[in-house]
Amino acid sequence: MLIQFLNNEVIHFYSKMIHSIIHKCCHSKSLPPECCAFCNGNGPETLLDICFDYILTNLHTICEYELHYSENLRLRENVTLPVEICERLLYLRASRGLRLSPRFVSIFRDQLATKLKRVKLYNTDIDDDSLKILLQHRLISLDVSHSPLLTANSLKYITAFGGNLTSLSVGDNMNLFPASLFGQPYVIDRDYIILAPRLRRLSIRNSEILRPEFYMLLLKPLLNLTHLDLSNCSDLGDFHYILDLINLTSLILYNVNKLENLIPAICKLKNLRHLDISQSKDENGTYENPSKVLATIVESLPRLTSLDISGTNLAGSGVAERTEDCFGPYASDIPGLSSRVHNKFQFLGLYETQRGACFRHDIPAKLIAGNANEEQVLVAALAYLDRSDMLPRTRNKF
Repeated sequence: MLIQFLNNEVIHFYSKMIHSIIHKCCHSKSLPPECCAFCNGNGPETLLDICFDYILTNLHTICEYELHYSENLRLRENVTLPVEICERLLYLRASRGLRLSPRFVSIFRDQLATKLKRVKLYNTDIDDDSLKILLQHRLISLDVSHSPLLTANSLKYITAFGGNLTSLSVGDNMNLFPASLFGQPYVIDRDYIILAPRLRRLSIRNSEILRPEFYMLLLKPLLNLTHLDLSNCSDLGDFHYILDLINLTSLILYNVNKLENLIPAICKLKNLRHLDISQSKDENGTYENPSKVLATIVESLPRLTSLDISGTNLAGSGVAERTEDCFGPYASDIPGLSSRVHNKFQFLGLYETQRGACFRHDIPAKLIAGNANEEQVLVAALAYLDRSDMLPRTRNKF
């Protein structure tokens, strides 16, 4: 019995060792495991995914027409779907390029048989009436970016049914926020664009036709915001209206024009932990006295753990500046960051910075997005996954 026990233990030991050798991954330790396809595994399609595929191509298995003369669908009698199934069904329908027609969305009209909490419909053909059906589930998260059929009418539905919304992404929807919005009674008679008292995350991207008055009116009632993304938005004015958002911890201003005019207001947001003022347009990334501007930002925002200055000249010339504090002399090859040598950033974006800042030494950051080596490129690819206008330049270097 003892020999058998020892044999079992030896077999168990070697099987564990072999398993660890086979499954050992060599990705950089500084990169999180969830970014590695090897660590996450690339197994075969699950049975659940196969079932979803079948249902999406054979809707009659769970649905029937509401009426004989109607094209709208509803679930069959005694069929009830939990929130996880409903959200996955909707997401897969959208992500695989199938139409989000009113006929399909009508399945979710019955709020007793279907449940929705988080809806992500990136780049779809959903319209106002279909969005209203989904919003009536009192969603907590909604992403309808790149949905060209949505109009300003959807703003009314977001206000009417968005009391539970904590995250809203409506980027790149020109018809949702048309230039004539201020001429409509919906806005003239009210002092808000949308009302969503619990909203904490808001993303509006690629809106180049809107004026500062719009952003002022939009943000005025959204005092609980902690994350704001205004990438590729133009004409933000002097940005003083942002100061009312005292809970803001993340601000993304990627490719915003005339950013130097916004710096004084940004420096007053003392709770900021993440700031992105990166550029892919060379003409917008040049500052006068760049090192001084960067030092002002960093010293004014002591809680920053993540900073992105990619595509700008804010990293300066690369000549290290030595300073002295209670810890003794210290220096950084990015002069504006010399105050952070003993308090490194968790993330620093230096991709395509002028004068090749990502190639320098003594950079006070644990993770760097750049193009100096493979690890920096991988970090950049992860950080800029949704920025097709930024990353293609990497192909010329590797």
